[in-house]
Amino acid sequence: MSSPPTGTVRTLGAWGAIVPVLLALVAHAGILRAGFVLDEPQLAGRLKDISSFSPRKVFVDAYVQPNRVDRGYRPLAFASLALVQEAAGEPWAQRTVNLVFHAAAGLAVWVLLRELTESSAASTAGACVFAVLPVHTDAVARLTGRGELLGAIFAVLAWAVALRNGRRQSESFALAGLSGGLTMVALFSKDNDAVLLPAVIVLSGLLLGRRIPWISALSTLGAVLGAFAVRALVLENRAGFATPLHNPLRDASILERLFHAPALAGTHALQTIAPIRLAAERTILDAPLPGAAAKACAFVLGVTVIALALIVPITRRRLRLASLGVLSFALLVLPAALMLSPAKHLGVERSAYLPSVGWILVLAGCALACVAKQRMALLWAATGLLCAVLGARTALRYEDWVSGDVARLIPARAAPDWARTLFEGYRALEERATGVLEQAELKAFLEQEAQRLAPLSPGNGWVEALQGNALFNKGKHAEAVESLKKAEALLAAQAPPVRSARLYQLAGEALILLERTADALLSLETHIRLVEAAGEAAEAQAYSRRGLCLAKLERLDEALVDFNRALGIRDDLPEVWNNRGFLRYKRDDLEGAVKDYIKGYEACVKANVATSAQGDSAQVFLRRIADVYREWAQRLHAEGRTEEAKLAMGEAQKYQKEAAKLGQASGTMGSGK
Repeated sequence: MSSPPTGTVRTLGAWGAIVPVLLALVAHAGILRAGFVLDEPQLAGRLKDISSFSPRKVFVDAYVQPNRVDRGYRPLAFASLALVQEAAGEPWAQRTVNLVFHAAAGLAVWVLLRELTESSAASTAGACVFAVLPVHTDAVARLTGRGELLGAIFAVLAWAVALRNGRRQSESFALAGLSGGLTMVALFSKDNDAVLLPAVIVLSGLLLGRRIPWISALSTLGAVLGAFAVRALVLENRAGFATPLHNPLRDASILERLFHAPALAGTHALQTIAPIRLAAERTILDAPLPGAAAKACAFVLGVTVIALALIVPITRRRLRLASLGVLSFALLVLPAALMLSPAKHLGVERSAYLPSVGWILVLAGCALACVAKQRMALLWAATGLLCAVLGARTALRYEDWVSGDVARLIPARAAPDWARTLFEGYRALEERATGVLEQAELKAFLEQEAQRLAPLSPGNGWVEALQGNALFNKGKHAEAVESLKKAEALLAAQAPPVRSARLYQLAGEALILLERTADALLSLETHIRLVEAAGEAAEAQAYSRRGLCLAKLERLDEALVDFNRALGIRDDLPEVWNNRGFLRYKRDDLEGAVKDYIKGYEACVKANVATSAQGDSAQVFLRRIADVYREWAQRLHAEGRTEEAKLAMGEAQKYQKEAAKLGQASGTMGSGK
């Protein structure tokens, strides 16, 4: 066991723990004035639907619904949010609980620092800085930050218990089990923060010259593996939803994420140390992904810093705690930077909540040096000045939350090109929003942004285009066309003039629904021409819908070319199979129509779309197949081919019965053509 540093002053004792707790409550009390902002109204609405609690509901049912929005697994944080919402649904209630949990996290950090430094003065100084860090405002302010708060409390306590166990002559299995249990609770609160905690525990003993608590480290490792096993069992690789605007690395390979990790870790470090420009969410506009050279430099820099943090303590004993701080920050931020548990957003402030403890260890090392040299006045003066500056920044940040101004909370949404990026990227977002709830959230997000930007940017063609898209989503197709035409005129009047392929595509889709086939064809042809002029291929839907217009205008040969081209791009879209089946039906190719409708049915089965109130579904395709066979039977009967007519009618009845069974199984009867 390491001896206390020379000259350690113990005048504060355990009373020193009260100071950071009070400071946390005072510094962050400003959030109590804020209402629900960003996505919180929707989350609060869903929490109200929770009428009773059970272990199954908390750990399983809340995460296996078909339309679950993300792949995060945080049952304890979810249960905490739902309980508070049931008791008092007001914003102040949820924020008060977050504030109390943040104060508890400050206390946990004090306990850890006391274990590491054996100095109540250094522990109090470090915990006070942790209490007022501006980067913590996102976790304290938001309902979704509950996971970060709870996860940090239990992860830090697990770390402290493991270190205490390492100080014993022989490790206690009870303390090791407690460390593992706390780690599992941390992971059930926030599923990726404490993933590398076992490595942090081992490094703590190694760098500080203490006995490494191997049993505790193994216990925490078992907890990590156990939590991952439960998560995998519950989620069963279910797909989640994240916009490419907010997280362009969402579906990237692990190698690509590895090279981006230093840049993302650097963003968290900068937000923690110098919180000048904070962002509740970081988008591709707010934090552009670095190029190959920048990524390589960041990667080399990160490796160098980590190497120095490992080597320096060998020759500089007083820098051991600072080195541990650097390495623990790197290890604790790595899961978020690599997105081992992929998040909706790239680089949110609250992802730095637990890793910021590493920065506090660096400061505690400096404080320990002051204590050892009996420079207490310097220690408290520096701590007071730092807390005052950071506390003032925290207060200003909470004014952003109280104002509810999205542009202040998320600077990227104040960028000039935000409306254009959102409008032109919306198709990609739609393709990822496969569930009903996901689609509803995406539509609500687009409508909110359109309404927010309209008074801020009058006469902006891209904002008008967003308005048109929002109207289209609400089924107001005639108004959507008017808005899109206005957007087209505004963009054409710019210098230089702009023509948006996406704008013409959306207008074409709205015109199809309005039965204005000739106008729809013109818009879709313009869309495809603009895309191909840019050296790209249009989407399968664009060719399919142009083909549908051509088919309605009796230009059947041209329509067939478009449908075949669409299927060459994507053969998993029921819409395309339906359109080509419709074309073959119009050409009296009933056998071909049946084959295409069967392919459409198979695509719906693969996509798990059994029934639908509107649009394509497995049930609808079964009815279409039955209808074609029924007409086929009538034609065969009229030609005197009685036996063949009976066979065709038998097929019609078979598919009709299958459609009825599907409707009864789902409780919903779809409609078919």
